Amino acid sequence: RNGWLEEACAHMPAPPRLLSKDEVLASAKLFSGRTEWKDGHGAAWAQAQKGGYLEDACAHMIRLAHRPSEQEQGLFDFVVALCPDAIQSDRSVLGRKQLDILIPSKRIAIEFNGLIWHSSKVGTGREYHQAKSDAAAAAGYRLIHIWSDEWIEKQDIIKAYLRMQLVGPDRVIGARKCSIVAITPEVALPFHRMFHLQGGRGGEHFGLYHAGELLAVATVQGCELARWTVRFGTVVVGALSKMMKHIGRRIISYCDTAKHSGAGYLAAGFKQIAIAAPSYYYTEGNKRFNRVGFQKHKLLAKPGAVGNTEAELAASLGFYQVGGCRQLKFEFNNA
Repeated sequence: RNGWLEEACAHMPAPPRLLSKDEVLASAKLFSGRTEWKDGHGAAWAQAQKGGYLEDACAHMIRLAHRPSEQEQGLFDFVVALCPDAIQSDRSVLGRKQLDILIPSKRIAIEFNGLIWHSSKVGTGREYHQAKSDAAAAAGYRLIHIWSDEWIEKQDIIKAYLRMQLVGPDRVIGARKCSIVAITPEVALPFHRMFHLQGGRGGEHFGLYHAGELLAVATVQGCELARWTVRFGTVVVGALSKMMKHIGRRIISYCDTAKHSGAGYLAAGFKQIAIAAPSYYYTEGNKRFNRVGFQKHKLLAKPGAVGNTEAELAASLGFYQVGGCRQLKFEFNNA
């Protein structure tokens, strides 16, 4: 107000000049990877992200820097052994967007999602995975997402799931030949942990048996089907419908479209009643964590947390957002 501002600020460095788009694109050309660019010239990276042209600036980096990780290569080796026509790093379907694995004979594509590369740390938004699924669907392909922590920690379950999607079951049994009984947590929880990616859940447990063998377990919490787990390599025709009728009350359940289409629910007599926005997680690079633990009020209570938003607070603690896919909500009405 008194005209002393320049004199008062004379010892201070001048604020950084905003880079032009041409300068940002020129900067990007000097780097072969997003993380390398962000670390080496963060101002240019931030300007591209803010300006909405980060993908254009990084387009050459995919060609220069993408090398399948050891885990992604292991996934491809498994898939191509099942489907010899599988193609690695395909660009024929989505153009500039790469599909990690394409299986033309099955009209299925598979994405291997490394947690840091697919997180907000390198500018990947929460909608990225769902947008790619939508693009693949528009091109006539179903896209399956496999996250790196799943492949590392639960590879047997992932392999069994993919074998079912790509090859089919080892055996098919009719539900009419099976019986349903209430079972204890001591029986249900190990079954879930062995055959379900998300492990066990508490609640009421029901087992479906055939000739003394436990083939499937349903766990219900109130009116929610919290877990439905079937033994590897097995299809029990009519099992889910029979289980719902045995439970005998209104049941809701959720389907993660990262791996499932919801067709099994519809075949069992469920009705789709809602579609939720894509889910998201947080990661430090090795595994995903439920977003509930990263609510703003919880983060503010942690030492060292800095920022205004949930995402900023989490990033200050070394955790970054990873987007998921839509959740479908289904209802089975026994009335």
